[in-house]
Amino acid sequence: MSASKIFNETIPARFNDPADREKMMALGAVFQFNLTGDEPGAWFVDLKQGSAGAGEHEEADCTITMESSDFLDLYNGEAQGAMLFMGGKLEIEGNMGLALQLGEIMG
Repeated sequence: MSASKIFNETIPARFNDPADREKMMALGAVFQFNLTGDEPGAWFVDLKQGSAGAGEHEEADCTITMESSDFLDLYNGEAQGAMLFMGGKLEIEGNMGLALQLGEIMG
């Protein structure tokens, strides 16, 4: 699976599931993901409006920068955010507390 598929298809589809939507929207935050590496790009997950997609969100509460391969590992549960952060593979700007709740939007 690619990062673009996750942001453009998988996460938006989860907004259509009432249980997933409620759990995700409870965070009430906007996450900006800036990925580098094999699949560079910018994507957002807006848990205030219930949307996700390509581009930069002007009102991000938490911005996460990392390699796309590390993002895929994180999304698939093959890596832990704390370990990526401590290893310098994940950078956080904005609300650090929100970053700790990333599991709510990951697969």
